[in-house]
Amino acid sequence: MLLYKENEPPINYMGFLLSLVILSISLFLFYSFKGEPKNQDSFLRLANLKSLSESGHLRTHSEPFLPFLIYTWKKISTLSYMNAYQTFISFLLSLFLHMVMLNYRKNEWGLNHYFIIYLVAFAPFSIYLPFEYLEEMLCLVVILLLQVDFKMENVGDLFKLISLTFLAFVSNLMMFLLGYTLFVILNSVFFMNKQKAKPTVFYKKKNVAGQLLLIYMITLIVFLVIATWFKFFGADSFKYIISGLWNTLYRFFPIFVVLKISEYLLRKEKELNTLGTTAIVFLLIVVSGYFMYNAKNDDIDYLEKQKNELISLKARGKILPSQAIYGYPLISDYMYYYAGETVLTAEVSKMKRDDFLIARGMVVSDKQILEKSMKSIKPLFYPLDKDTLLIGKELIDYIMLEKSNTETKTKLFETLAKIPSITPYNRMNRSFSVLFGL
Repeated sequence: MLLYKENEPPINYMGFLLSLVILSISLFLFYSFKGEPKNQDSFLRLANLKSLSESGHLRTHSEPFLPFLIYTWKKISTLSYMNAYQTFISFLLSLFLHMVMLNYRKNEWGLNHYFIIYLVAFAPFSIYLPFEYLEEMLCLVVILLLQVDFKMENVGDLFKLISLTFLAFVSNLMMFLLGYTLFVILNSVFFMNKQKAKPTVFYKKKNVAGQLLLIYMITLIVFLVIATWFKFFGADSFKYIISGLWNTLYRFFPIFVVLKISEYLLRKEKELNTLGTTAIVFLLIVVSGYFMYNAKNDDIDYLEKQKNELISLKARGKILPSQAIYGYPLISDYMYYYAGETVLTAEVSKMKRDDFLIARGMVVSDKQILEKSMKSIKPLFYPLDKDTLLIGKELIDYIMLEKSNTETKTKLFETLAKIPSITPYNRMNRSFSVLFGL
């Protein structure tokens, strides 16, 4: 809950909105000049956006709220896929940082409060954060919207609680488990302390907030146990939950800490609210933005080579339309977004005799072993680049039936293991997607 001094003026929301827009535009310009994103999560979102625009459904079983918002923004703005995506992530990062500061300080902001937000936006730990953790950021924004003026006084407050809780849940489950738990704990403690401060004479006070907190924590523990026992997130659900919660906390915690410390210092140390301090912060923003702009991009040239080779094989009739191609998620999203070609990434057990698998990590010795392993009139594999092969299902079955455990056989096992299976978590997301018309 937010507590602020009544004798201080409240925040100027016009200035808040203006700052929100300016930072969004600044981030969009930065991302545009930096170039197209080159990470797996961005390709997945772009592929989903293209699929929604062209076929009306999602390609992957992900949480539906973010694809729904990006798709809606794309339709309203009529921008290209990439521009719609980059403007959206720019706005969401700006909104997230402003909401964090607003939860820390609801009184009037000084100029340096805004500049601190801009400095954090271009800091190494946050400037590229939305490319990898956009779903988590959206979930946090929803929770922060709920927290900023949370109270339970009428039916409208109850409706707000239920609706925003649901939107946070369908934004990102890992962040929901973390962020919403903190929300419940903080508000429960606040209401318990508030209740204790009220004098009572004729009746015993009921600790409703404490009871709700206990019910929530029991429900959370039961869910985690059931999710682990019934492999809700896959074969190793416990490891998935622990690593997901840790990575989420590790990436977002510095932002909250830096903004909290900055707000505290600006509130306690009046000499920091000067033009000299403003100039220093502005200089730090410029320096941070410069180094982040010149940071080296990920090398994805191999994806372009694989894409071109797959298109060439199809154009030459080496791969027929009836033959499916299975592969890892990154090449699947990349192929669909840039070429409109389908590479399947789930249910590899359904591969037919004439289908193909994209296998990475195959060196020259592996190619030689494959050439000698099985005689066939038609080619059973095609090189896509120096360490990636397109291998036929017939050859894969032959190698897997061999008694000896060769290095090539081990690599094929690893490739097949990396292709995700459909989990109860995916099915749940699919059912929620229907509610959003996706």
